[in-house]
Amino acid sequence: LQAVCTHLNLTRGRLEVLPYVRWIQPALRSKFVHKKYKLHYETRTHITKFEVRNLTGSTASTFLEYIQRNIPEGVGMRVGYVEMQPLPPTIKPGQ
Repeated sequence: LQAVCTHLNLTRGRLEVLPYVRWIQPALRSKFVHKKYKLHYETRTHITKFEVRNLTGSTASTFLEYIQRNIPEGVGMRVGYVEMQPLPPTIKPGQ
């Protein structure tokens, strides 16, 4: 993602790596009996937050399309947009 930001001249915000979530599910090997023979299924979910600032609509769609095409198999992605707007005229800046 860092290389894509440099090639598209995007201002990169903070990168936050959250601790992974571990889920373990014990299961029996056989359907009915033999309770002492168990398997453990485990999934780990790694979460990384990445922030890109000051984008136009076309640049954001190009950036997201490139990332979605090159994302590895089994990796999910969640995208959120935040829009900056000017202050209303009733609020005076500097007071």
